[in-house]
Amino acid sequence: MVARQSDPQHSDQERLLLLLPAMADANASSDAAEVVAAAVTAIGGSDLQDQVAVELLSANGRYWGVCAWTDSQGFRTCLGPHSNRHTGGGLSVPEHRPVADSFHRR
Repeated sequence: MVARQSDPQHSDQERLLLLLPAMADANASSDAAEVVAAAVTAIGGSDLQDQVAVELLSANGRYWGVCAWTDSQGFRTCLGPHSNRHTGGGLSVPEHRPVADSFHRR
């Protein structure tokens, strides 16, 4: 997950909250709201964490609509037309592989 990549200036929780409105997708896990609420608490939120979590998780539609993902050719592929990582998008398979690997370490 991108939020867990090393960054000396921001914590995992700060990165998650900064990236979430732009990078959330339609396939959020069942505990996503709890994880986001915990991140809000970790950075100092003391009230309405659950409400903030729900708002952040639903904010992805503000940019380009809900994004769905699938497995294609051995890596995760975005089904949204806005992404050059979608099937038939701007990246060839050899170009796509390192990008996909950097976001989803196995």
